[in-house]
Amino acid sequence: MTINLCFVGDGPRDKAAVPRLVERILNTPVVAIEFEAWKNLHLRGSGRGLAKKLLYMLIRARDRGAMGLVATLDADKADRGERLGELKATRDKDREKGRIMPAALGEAVPHLEAWLLDDDVAVRSAFDFAPDTQIEAPTKVKSPKETLDKYHTASKTTKAVVETLAEIAANLAVTHCARSGHTGFHAFCEEVNRELAPLCVD
Repeated sequence: MTINLCFVGDGPRDKAAVPRLVERILNTPVVAIEFEAWKNLHLRGSGRGLAKKLLYMLIRARDRGAMGLVATLDADKADRGERLGELKATRDKDREKGRIMPAALGEAVPHLEAWLLDDDVAVRSAFDFAPDTQIEAPTKVKSPKETLDKYHTASKTTKAVVETLAEIAANLAVTHCARSGHTGFHAFCEEVNRELAPLCVD
């Protein structure tokens, strides 16, 4: 069964990788019928602030006939859980009004690339590195994003960075991600399973 979802995230890298991650978590094909970047939503009429933007996307997903919504953001320099807590509170308030839309929310610490870098097997495969190539742990580097960019430059791939990130995501195994509790990926997997797994039942 294929599920149709709307996505909102931080940019092109999220657009490329997050739908593939959701597929891996659910073991179900996913069609991203729409992706919006958080930074652009006020131009669509959402208003400013995370709460207004998430409410806009929940309405948008319903209007588009999506089966669910996936909203991810990077923790960046904010306190861990602060921005995610705001999103969850907004989702709860929306549901109190009887408007039900499955919505999986995730916060990457410090950013999406930490989730991807945590599977060393998928990283080596995407960059065609030798099996004994040492891949740095996302919790041991200053910037997982810069680390993956460094691997991209060092590799012989002719693919764009976003393509390789999508490839890592498409081959990522949740069981390989030993630091998922630190990166926020474990919590995201729980959200995806709780919110979206019921959609996968024929």
